[in-house]
Amino acid sequence: AATFKLLDSFEGLLERDVIAADIEKKHVDLLRAYAEDLKEVNDIFISNKDSPVLSKNAAPMSGAVAWVGGLVRRIEEPMAKLRAGSKVIMETEEAKEINKLYNSMIGAMEEYKDGKFSAWCEEISETSDARLKLPLLRPGPNASG
Repeated sequence: AATFKLLDSFEGLLERDVIAADIEKKHVDLLRAYAEDLKEVNDIFISNKDSPVLSKNAAPMSGAVAWVGGLVRRIEEPMAKLRAGSKVIMETEEAKEINKLYNSMIGAMEEYKDGKFSAWCEEISETSDARLKLPLLRPGPNASG
């Protein structure tokens, strides 16, 4: 993401042919760097999806959804920038493979999020009925009666 911010800072200069040609070459490097980041995020997702790293005091279900949301955000913005960049580079075989991996990862992460949400809904249904049957008040230790 930082690399794309650096490129954005040169936005006004990109209209010059010499600079535009150099930036075009850098898009290939960006594509390769993004492919590595995609693979890293995919490895993180696969290795941690059964027990995601949660922030302190996070509930298991909402924490897992927030965790996967962070992974999605990590890969979405750079992909949007790549797609908005050079159309010629995005038509290469390498870019098509990266796009395919990206789409499958987004699908798997959405499926994971939906699964966590469904499990949470089932759990709420089961536990809320049981909790509603519990008494609201309990007699204290000094209560007679």
